[in-house]
Amino acid sequence: MDFSVTAIIEYIRARLPNRPTRVNYQLTRKQLGAEYNGHNLQAQLQAIADKMCRHLFIERPIKVLTRNGVAAGSFDMIDDLVCIWINGDTVTQTFEQKIAILAHEMSHYYLIKNHGIALDDERENELLTDINAVYVGFGFLLLEGYKPREHIFDQTLAGHTVKTTKVGYIDSCDIVNAIIQTAKARKQKPHWVVRNIGFPANIGALCRLYPLFKEYYKAKKR
Repeated sequence: MDFSVTAIIEYIRARLPNRPTRVNYQLTRKQLGAEYNGHNLQAQLQAIADKMCRHLFIERPIKVLTRNGVAAGSFDMIDDLVCIWINGDTVTQTFEQKIAILAHEMSHYYLIKNHGIALDDERENELLTDINAVYVGFGFLLLEGYKPREHIFDQTLAGHTVKTTKVGYIDSCDIVNAIIQTAKARKQKPHWVVRNIGFPANIGALCRLYPLFKEYYKAKKR
């Protein structure tokens, strides 16, 4: 299989329903109510996960559990309950990173359990999962959460140590490309992409989505 972003999106598109999600656009953190207030991380992530489930037509309850020591995230079964584990440490991992990880794990569940889609090679399957997370509307969440983040450790009067952490399997260029390719494939409103994708990516998006803008303006005049 060709693992270009375009090829992966076409692979996903051919295997998912014509209406793969409840709404046809990239969701923002604001729409998910994803602003961390510093209290009860697990409850806040659970509320976001519930909205993601509704968006993805996932009817089975999914429980979010936080625990220190989890490298990033994972999902498994506890008896008959589907669980997604997220790192509970808010020092070495930001809330934005946790949301992106949650989106990735939701994408895993959506592909494997809802649609029976999985690749044998683990690395290839992780790439497929990330691109699918963009395809189903979590692109802005990944774009924000997959950025490298600097954290201050061991702060003393003499100075401090800064460490950089990163999550995810694709970089910002791939995410931007996937957002644009998804907009084309799913005929999403280009104005929304350009408004929310951020500078300077919005300049390239404006150029690449120009034919889609023309389609929208033509449809408006009818």
